[in-house]
Amino acid sequence: MPKKLTSLATAICRAPHRTLAALRQAGKGGRKQGNPGNHVAISVTGPSDTKKGPDFIGEALGEREYVTVERGRGSPLIMLHGLMGEADNWGQMMSHLPGTFHSIALRLPFFQDGAKLNTIPAITDYAREYIENADLPHRMVLGGNSLGGHVSLHLALEMPDRVAGLILTGSSGLFEREMGRPQGANPSREWIHDKLSEIFYDPIMVTDGLISGVQAVLAGRQYKRTLVSIAKSAKRDNLADILSSVRCPVLLIWGKQDEITPPEVAKEFMSLLPNSELAWLNKCGHAPMLEQPKGFAKAVAKWWRRCGLDKLLAEDLRDTSTERAK
Repeated sequence: MPKKLTSLATAICRAPHRTLAALRQAGKGGRKQGNPGNHVAISVTGPSDTKKGPDFIGEALGEREYVTVERGRGSPLIMLHGLMGEADNWGQMMSHLPGTFHSIALRLPFFQDGAKLNTIPAITDYAREYIENADLPHRMVLGGNSLGGHVSLHLALEMPDRVAGLILTGSSGLFEREMGRPQGANPSREWIHDKLSEIFYDPIMVTDGLISGVQAVLAGRQYKRTLVSIAKSAKRDNLADILSSVRCPVLLIWGKQDEITPPEVAKEFMSLLPNSELAWLNKCGHAPMLEQPKGFAKAVAKWWRRCGLDKLLAEDLRDTSTERAK
């Protein structure tokens, strides 16, 4: 897992059952900005800002509670994690991106009591509401791993004027091997270890800390029912017939050793998405941003410049700054 996460990020990602007030208390050593509300943003420190403390930002975003891990102050790149993941899965990769990116990893609280994020439409609505309520420029790039990629594709189809580009890695939406159902009321460490071992190429990635983190995420009372519901919803929601409608540039970053969404899935995505290109990462499984964070970031930065997204989104940043100054 990323080594340079703030303590607040760890608290949130490892204890999804805690209240927002408790999370704010955990992070009150950081610098607060804005008005208290339903959004908690945590800056991830990286090589360019290792002496800078975390930003703890509270602001009202509609009626929902949102948690994000953030870094940089430039063009927005919003990233969505997968079903067994967390927002901090993107942290290490963020540290390798240039400071001209405003990287935002949105936490999707699938297993939080009361969240009711148990279908693809419900998860898509949650992410869209964040985008619509957050203080962001009009256009942005979306990225998603596994289920997060599936949701990002729906957002690109629903909000074509706002989504300037897509980054998909190990995305569902065409085919994803089923993970199986855990036995009993709570998932055992052995079951979690076996599932995580299928995700990564390198077994060293499956640490005790990662297992404990996933176990905490799945600690909610309804986790098993939610797992089954999301899996069924994703399987029913095959996107093959509508991918040709995605017109923005798409970068597919795929692990050559991905066993959950094998390389053939990446090739099929590329054949169906009109404006797409594919970057392979060797010795890498289903979560390239975790297993090959530096290579992932390098592929993103090159594609970003090649597609002209740096110039396009810089225009939006200038327009946004002008509007705020009025």
